[in-house]
Amino acid sequence: MTNQDLKVLLVEDDPNHALLIQEFLTSTPKFSFQIHHSDSLQNAVAQIDELDFDLVLLDLFLLDSSGESTFFSIKTLCKTIPIIVLTGIA
Repeated sequence: MTNQDLKVLLVEDDPNHALLIQEFLTSTPKFSFQIHHSDSLQNAVAQIDELDFDLVLLDLFLLDSSGESTFFSIKTLCKTIPIIVLTGIA
């Protein structure tokens, strides 16, 4: 991997979960991440319109969206960007 940062959009409305994920990613020694955090679908859409991301980490249940519709809303905008779904649902 090059010295270039991997640009990640973290879509997570729980601040504690977001902090935990950010700390984990920034402590990974072999990779460098530029993490952009969004706490809502609306904010995530705005960030996707402004920036090019390499990866999206997506919580399915947000304050302004839930379930499959959250995923499909992001997928429509990020046709070629990998999306990793984060959920506590069994």
